[in-house]
Amino acid sequence: MANNEEYQKFESRLEEIKLSGINPSKDFWPEIERQIDYPISRRRSKTTFWQGALAASFLIALFMTGWLFSSLPPAEKTVSGFYLLAEEMNAEQRQQLYSLRTGYEMAGYHQLNGEIEAQLMQLALARQDITESLRLSPGDPNLLELLRWVNEQELKLLNQSYTLNNNLREI
Repeated sequence: MANNEEYQKFESRLEEIKLSGINPSKDFWPEIERQIDYPISRRRSKTTFWQGALAASFLIALFMTGWLFSSLPPAEKTVSGFYLLAEEMNAEQRQQLYSLRTGYEMAGYHQLNGEIEAQLMQLALARQDITESLRLSPGDPNLLELLRWVNEQELKLLNQSYTLNNNLREI
């Protein structure tokens, strides 16, 4: 029903316009003449838009380039074979420590005390320091031997730190 009323209003308004005609406003022709005489003002607004768009695009490209280069890792000097070997040894050490801990815990063993955990932490820090020294002073085989010794001590201490639960011992 509402659509029918709106349609009737539309039709009546259309009839009024047909009868009275469409008359332009009094300042219609002077406005057209002004636009013909001064077309530069419109062109200037279009060029201003394109200049602004170009400047914004340039700033976005500059920002993205800076962001890309800031996310790249810094160029590092070449590392020695000893340092690469130390990194490989450390990865293997972490894997062995994880395997030992999970194996002992799954078998029902538990660690004796927190003091041993602190000693294990000291050995892990020593391992990191030795690796960093190898990176900074490549070509020192004594550091690599020291790293191997620290890794062995860490494994021995971990093996000694676990004991069988009393409940499992009685069974």
